Amino acid sequence: MSGFIQSIKFLSAGGIIVLVIFILSVIALAVIIERFFYYGKLRKKTGEVFDTIRNIIAAKEYNNLKPLVEQNRKLPFVKVFQTALDNASRVDSQELKEIVEDEGYRQSYHLAGRLQTLATIGTVSPLLGLLGTVTGMIKSFLVIANAGGNPEQLASGIAEALITTAAGLIVAIPVVIFHNILQTKNRLLSIDMEEKMSHLFKFIKGSGKENI
Repeated sequence: MSGFIQSIKFLSAGGIIVLVIFILSVIALAVIIERFFYYGKLRKKTGEVFDTIRNIIAAKEYNNLKPLVEQNRKLPFVKVFQTALDNASRVDSQELKEIVEDEGYRQSYHLAGRLQTLATIGTVSPLLGLLGTVTGMIKSFLVIANAGGNPEQLASGIAEALITTAAGLIVAIPVVIFHNILQTKNRLLSIDMEEKMSHLFKFIKGSGKENI
């Protein structure tokens, strides 16, 4: 309980800016946890669907493709594959490859969408801390400027300056680290999606794209 009270005192001493930084930290934590679970689940599910699609095409059971795509239409990989299915019978192989690559880029962009939130928080947090430093020092100088300034008010301004700086850095450093980790996971997922589509192109070409 005493630790919780100390935390409340710490936040209150930093003023409104520390409260904003705290809210940003909660948002960042939520995004980090969600992305870790999502990327892990996505990699596993994509592998399972890819194996099923490859087996269906190899067995020439093309009627099973549409139900499978419908069941997994939220997967980025399936959206790219759906684009291939929709265009396979009406364009040549080179044009089909370009269309699918464009869709792959779009899906990769969507995969990285929430990572931009982390990048923003990682950039803004230390800037907010710097802003708190400036406002805290201004308060301190105003106290000094007034004849017979209250030492408690002077200490309060200095404390605000130091606490906001510390809070900004405490949030920014781990957010930047986790952003880079998740960015790497996102790139690996995008590369994996490209490799899987490349394999499926070979199956589609070998099976005859007009039959799919």
